[in-house]
Amino acid sequence: MSSPLIVPKFAFPGGVYGVAGSALAGFKLNTYASGTSTPQATYTDSTLSVNNANPVIMDANGQANVWLGNSSYKFVGTDASGTVVWTVDNVTQSSLGQAQSEWVSFNAVPVFISTTSFSLTGIADLTVSPYFVAIGTRVRTVNTGGTIYSTVTAVSANTLTVKNDSGVLDAGLSSASYGIIGGAQSSLAKRSLYIFQSGANVTMVNAVTTSLSAIGTNVLDNLNEGTTSGTFLAKVAGTYQASGLVSFVEGAATTGIQNVAQQVQVRKNSAVIGSTFINWPIAASTISSQVIPFNFTAALAASDVIDIACTAGFTGTAPTANILQLKVERLA
Repeated sequence: MSSPLIVPKFAFPGGVYGVAGSALAGFKLNTYASGTSTPQATYTDSTLSVNNANPVIMDANGQANVWLGNSSYKFVGTDASGTVVWTVDNVTQSSLGQAQSEWVSFNAVPVFISTTSFSLTGIADLTVSPYFVAIGTRVRTVNTGGTIYSTVTAVSANTLTVKNDSGVLDAGLSSASYGIIGGAQSSLAKRSLYIFQSGANVTMVNAVTTSLSAIGTNVLDNLNEGTTSGTFLAKVAGTYQASGLVSFVEGAATTGIQNVAQQVQVRKNSAVIGSTFINWPIAASTISSQVIPFNFTAALAASDVIDIACTAGFTGTAPTANILQLKVERLA
């Protein structure tokens, strides 16, 4: 059987029902998953962001904008009254000359849960074939407020929690797709990258190890791994690099030379995985400050916690310390 025309517009193959062109106005294209009677969406343009009605109604010229997702389709054409006049199965983008999209429709009805979460009706497990959704997977949703691009931060059965690039999901959520490659509005999965800075000043206690993690600013957090206390909670196992700067300020000593020894510790689950040590004398009646860099690499499992701590040894006035910046990035 002859194939339908898709590019630039869909039209029934010549000779269907003995008519063509404008005589096909009002004819209907019903689209299903290949080999089934399960409706499967087509789209209004190559962005695959807006679903067509199903069936698609031919315009006054007997044509319609019909773009396919990355799945295989069955087409059933009817006249305006619903009488079947034409059927073809196993229709794909490649068979019709359309470029494959980097976004693949879930082919399921999305159900709005919150501005950062939704579920997909009829899907039991999003982590298995054909979806293989994981933390870091990119998703694209169409909402009343527009198209939203997001990164998956949690998967549970058929429910996704996401971090939106900008904007929010809303109750008008109507379609959802997952990414398979990169490009403009990239669908390429994101890796862990967390940057925290400007932590609160912490007053040291002599010879006592003190966590410097405190309320500050999460400048960048791809997978929502930063906690409210300024620590990093890994969501994906891998090799991570923790680097940054810690600032120390020592108040004026009353008399003589005040010696200060500071050790910056990078900790995993409260155990030290790397440290940097400094020792400096401070003259009487002066205020001194030091900035200590650190850079350590460690293997983390999901749910491992990274934080920064300091141990101070001093005489006289207690120094203060704060995290100028902490960067944690998954390398592999």
